Amino acid sequence: MDSIQILEKVIRVSSELCIGCGSCIDACSVEAISLVDHHASIDDALCIVCEACLETCPNGAFIAITSPSDCAPITVQPASDRFCNFNNYEIDRKY
Repeated sequence: MDSIQILEKVIRVSSELCIGCGSCIDACSVEAISLVDHHASIDDALCIVCEACLETCPNGAFIAITSPSDCAPITVQPASDRFCNFNNYEIDRKY
């Protein structure tokens, strides 16, 4: 049985590199960035990972990283009549 790991892209900001200039706030179209204690802070629930903050930051304080999501691993196996299938594979979540 093959296991598929779901990856999620997220934006992170370095508090050491952030100078609190606010250019990222102006660049963010979904208002996911605010200044907290004079440093950029990203609301992951709002962020759409457009990377506008990466492009506009004069200090390179932002980075896009790929990390495993919070979802349970998905196991893929040949389809059977027990489950709905997609392209002859059934998808069974392991919790």
